[in-house]
Amino acid sequence: MVDLDILLAGSYNISRGNLRKQVDEETILHKLSELLDADKLTHSLGVRDECVALAVRYGADVEKARLAGLVHDCARGLDNDQLLRLATRYKIDVSNWEDFDLSLMHGPVGACLARELFGISDEEILHAVAVHTVGCKDMGLLDLVLFVADYIEPNRTFEGVEDIRTAAEQSLESAAVTGYAATLRHLLETNRLIHPSTIHSRNSLLAKLLKSEA
Repeated sequence: MVDLDILLAGSYNISRGNLRKQVDEETILHKLSELLDADKLTHSLGVRDECVALAVRYGADVEKARLAGLVHDCARGLDNDQLLRLATRYKIDVSNWEDFDLSLMHGPVGACLARELFGISDEEILHAVAVHTVGCKDMGLLDLVLFVADYIEPNRTFEGVEDIRTAAEQSLESAAVTGYAATLRHLLETNRLIHPSTIHSRNSLLAKLLKSEA
């Protein structure tokens, strides 16, 4: 288990400036190796690279996409008690999450942790990390790049992933809606609660798609 006190005591105070100069990827990888097991770290590297590919394809900021993909799961290795402790530290409203799988909080907690641990101050990156678990209404370009990359990075093998990959060749919105369909099927089949933000985000994206096709 990660010792949060030791980890947070070693937080980085990175000065503002050019994004490439501001963030040392080797330093982040070192810290991520303390936070994540080998499989989750491999996943994060896959998402980083997929974010770059999608950013190039759809005109997002490549450096921001790369960084968002790398750090998006920085809180994924924490247990529920650690997530709740950090939620209190970062003043995250736990009532939005406590009736659901608390691991979903690794998005908003991870965004705050990325700011504190890695010195990432770019709000677009942090927002993408915060919403990558359940989404949100009116997702921005970087939000969608990370959201879709998380589904389709090369190590993913779940049922339906090829449909999402195919949809990603058409549009990010189409890929996200296809991803939501797979997620909702799984949640319904396993009799799990569905977070309201998942529904709102899916409906917002689908409405945008239907409007564009009309």
